[in-house]
Amino acid sequence: MGGRERYVYNLSMALARRGHEVHVFTGEPPSSNLRRIRKIGNVTVRRFMSMPIRLASRPIRIYYRFLPTILHALVKERADVVHAHEYFHFTTDISALACKISKKPLIITIHGSRGNMIPTKALDATADIYDQTIGSFTLKAASRIIVVSKQMKRELMNRGVDQRKIVEIPNGVNVKEINGSRDYNVDWSIDARDQHETVLSVGRLAESKGYRYLIDAIPQILEKINGLKVVLVGKDHGYKEELLRQAKNLGVSDVVEFKGFVPDAELIEYMRKSNVFVLPSLYEGMPSVLFEAMSLGKPVVATKVGGIPEIIENRRNGILVEPGSSAQLAEAIIELIGDEAYARKLGIEGKESVKKYSWESISKQIEREYYECLKL
Repeated sequence: MGGRERYVYNLSMALARRGHEVHVFTGEPPSSNLRRIRKIGNVTVRRFMSMPIRLASRPIRIYYRFLPTILHALVKERADVVHAHEYFHFTTDISALACKISKKPLIITIHGSRGNMIPTKALDATADIYDQTIGSFTLKAASRIIVVSKQMKRELMNRGVDQRKIVEIPNGVNVKEINGSRDYNVDWSIDARDQHETVLSVGRLAESKGYRYLIDAIPQILEKINGLKVVLVGKDHGYKEELLRQAKNLGVSDVVEFKGFVPDAELIEYMRKSNVFVLPSLYEGMPSVLFEAMSLGKPVVATKVGGIPEIIENRRNGILVEPGSSAQLAEAIIELIGDEAYARKLGIEGKESVKKYSWESISKQIEREYYECLKL
């Protein structure tokens, strides 16, 4: 489950706990054998056939997923409000049209930005046309636009979006669920079985995630740290082969492990067993995996992009580095592995700082915007 999907799941469950009836409309490939309608307590998930239109293959795969039967269902759905997720997505655009027809209030949460796409002439041209046509219609149709960071709010305002529509509400984290019924103590010792320190990074294997800079940092780290594993968890988006070649050319293939996609429960276990969590992204919105790692008391190293500096105060609850700097990544990782007391301090401060982002708190803020839109 990706960050946006986790967001929708956690928000839906939190709203259901608050007594709301939640219907989630989502897509699925024609070959899927998942049930078209599934009910989980007060949450009903309804799946519609999805037909992906590939807009780009390199440097990353980008799709516009067309759901041919969803418009009629959205118009007929007896909802008080419609909450769509992400910009440059068919489901958001068709929700805007459906809400215009049925006169329902539309709320849009934008989780990322155009900056999340590595720019190419073809992608920029496609995005520019979209911004001026479908994208403009969709944003104008929205009663509220929720952004997860101040940086994204500035982007929208620079594009001329009405400031009164924009509300900043960050991502949430399931603090209780992640930590379970007990408070996990972070074990900073080297694993007795494998005799290595583990650096974990989580996200799709795409150029925008900055993994090549993390792999570039490994030789420098190995000069100071004996026994290192760099574990990458995330689905391949056409970039894995390039990373494998890079690791081989640097002679660090035995250090880097590619785990692919893993279920959420398994992901949390990877986080628990890691020594340092690293997010080397070139572009980000407000990454939920960062909240999760901090919630587990892990010391984190992340780049100064998107909403990350709004979460991490450098050297108080994590370490911030410049995007694209392998040297800074290496220095930060060496420092945290080499200084157990400092790593523990950052982990404790990080864990404390994300408590305010609980889904109970975030869902209340979003619920308030629903009620405000119903008054318009």
